[in-house]
Amino acid sequence: MMVSPNIIYEELLNKSEKEIITKIRSFKNTIGHLKNTIERQNYIKEFYTLKTTNIMYPSYETQIGVNRLYLEEAKRALRDIGGEYVPSKAELRSIDFNNNINNIKKITFTIGGYPGIFNNYIAVIFKNKLTIIKSNYEEKIELKGLKYEEEALTKDLFLEAIRNLYMGEWRRTYSLKRFGDQIMDGTQWELEIEYADNLKKVSFDGSNSYPYNFNNFSTLFGITE
Repeated sequence: MMVSPNIIYEELLNKSEKEIITKIRSFKNTIGHLKNTIERQNYIKEFYTLKTTNIMYPSYETQIGVNRLYLEEAKRALRDIGGEYVPSKAELRSIDFNNNINNIKKITFTIGGYPGIFNNYIAVIFKNKLTIIKSNYEEKIELKGLKYEEEALTKDLFLEAIRNLYMGEWRRTYSLKRFGDQIMDGTQWELEIEYADNLKKVSFDGSNSYPYNFNNFSTLFGITE
């Protein structure tokens, strides 16, 4: 049973700085473990069964979201007792990514594999307009009528969705080698994010392996499978 984040905060106010830091590490470890579980579940039979039969409740992603709230409350408690939280390099990279989301001007997303077609999706943000183009060797079309959580996908909603994905926490490369496996064919994907104001591009890629919330990302481009 999950408790209210406020209860976590109130309980930690009575703890020492060392105890709160230990709790912060625990929440971070839990989030990392849940991500790894999701990212490997398509290749381990029992996890695949849990995913397809929907018997796991609350879902792993829900648990990640709740533990994020717990983590923030633990950091708040640490500050309020006079302690200081020092973010890791990975956390600083994630913070930097989120701080630059409103400067995104173009996202290029390519996905496909043998023997199928590689599709190229380009999301361009110009002024207050979002345009998404899908292309391959057979066609090039502008995707219209896309939705996010039942709402028409606008520029602001698109950027909000990107923020909610915590993409700054993604690995730069995803591979099954991480789980002691390897598939030569299958699906490959690449993602490049370009910014205004000459900010450095950010790139991600993978081969038969994906971030835990990759499906949420791909639905922004109308991909539902």
